[in-house]
Formats: sequence, C-alpha cells, structure tokens
Amino acid sequence: MWSAFDEAFEGRRVALKTVLASRASSEALARLFVEEARISGAVRHPNLLEMLDAGEHDGVPYLAMEWVEGVTVRRLAEHRIPLPVVLRICMEACDGLHAAHEARTDEGAPLHVVHRDVSPQNLLVSRSGRVKVIDFGIAKAEGRITEDTTEGILRGKVRYMAPEQALGLEVDRRVDVWAVGVTLLELATGRIPYPGSHDIAALVKLVSCEPELPVAGELPADVLAVVTRALRKNPDERFLTARDMGTALEEVLERMGEKNTRRD
Repeated sequence: MWSAFDEAFEGRRVALKTVLASRASSEALARLFVEEARISGAVRHPNLLEMLDAGEHDGVPYLAMEWVEGVTVRRLAEHRIPLPVVLRICMEACDGLHAAHEARTDEGAPLHVVHRDVSPQNLLVSRSGRVKVIDFGIAKAEGRITEDTTEGILRGKVRYMAPEQALGLEVDRRVDVWAVGVTLLELATGRIPYPGSHDIAALVKLVSCEPELPVAGELPADVLAVVTRALRKNPDERFLTARDMGTALEEVLERMGEKNTRRD
C-alpha cells in the first residue's frame, strides 16, 4: 500500500495498492486484483472505499482508491469506545455491506457479492466519523474468475468466520452479518464468541459448540438481542440482510435516546 498523488486530478492523494514487484508476474495475484477492481467498481456507497482506477504499470498491477484520513476500528478499539459509538460503527458497516450485497452488473444481473473478511481490521473510521468497509480482495461474487478450489485453504479470519464458511459450505450475505455480530460483541465487551489460544482451537469450537455470549446484565437487553440474532449458527435464524441488522441497531440507538452522529 502506498500514498500517492494523482496528477490528473489536481494532485489529489490516493491510496495505491500494488503487487510487490518481485511477484508481479504471478497470474493468480493479477487475477485477484482484477476481481477486487470488478467488485469494488460495481457499487458506490458512502460506507464503502471508492475505487478510482485500476490498471498495470511496467507489468505491475495496481488499484487506486480514495485516500481516507483515519484509523481502522482495530486501532480505535485500543481505547474504550462508548457503546452508542460502537452501535453507530456497526450500523454504518451494515449499510456499506448491504450496498455491496445488492451490487449488480451493468446489465442489471445481481453479482451476489459476499465480503467474507469483515473484521475490525477491515473497517476504517475517517476523521469526519465516516465508517468505510475495505478490502474486497477475497470477496465472493457471481462469475468470479479466481475460484476457491485450493483444498484445505480457509478464506478469511477464523475468529470472525461463520460456521458454514469454516466448514467450506456455500456462503451468502449472512456470513457478513455474522462477522458484524462478532465485531459488535468484541467492541462492546472485549470478548469474541469463540475464544481460543490459537486459531485451530477457535475453529474446533466454532464448528462444534454454541457461541459464548454475554449473560443478562453485561449488555443492554436490546443490544444483546441484536448480537444473539446475528450469531445464530443456523443462517436462517440470523438477520437475513445487513440492512435488517443496521435497522435493528438504529432502533436500539433511538430507544437508548442517543442522538449519535458522525461528529461523536
């Protein structure tokens, strides 16, 4: 990742993502860049990082994206985040994800985008308070050129992975709902639903046990209800869309009487 200036647009700063020059000849990496550009370029939304350009220079593929002054939610979580702000962060992440999930081709055919790697590391908060979902590098989409055919390879971060994703089953937008649920729980309590000393231990729990959720009183009942629904092992029992989850979070904020804004 580079900080760069786009001379064609009055020297605006952009984020430039490239393949390392030593690996620029890798066809697999080049295909991943094409996929990320295709998916990111298919939708525009205030809560998604905007793709500005994609191409190749001296044999090195690159993606040029909007520059966001801010920090990742992972970095932000090094400090205590007030619960209303946590809810706002997750609500905006849901808005961006729903826009991606609803993305269509120029002909109007659904792309069926699934991010598959939602986590505090892949959420940015700008200095103006805008949440941005980033990094669609391993996203699933209709007609994807690079198929997930490598046996035994898990795509995504185990600690935020839905059970069906961990088992290698067919996934849809509801795995992203699960990941937002994990993120919400972690930001609000400091805990994740499947703790373990390492990823393998967490993975074993993920596919064989129910999630470890807070007990009554650790979180407001309305917040706990949202987390519990997002983390249902049966996808049919979760929020069916990220928009549904975002709406539920907005309603919780209203019931809490919090006039929460991006300035907050």
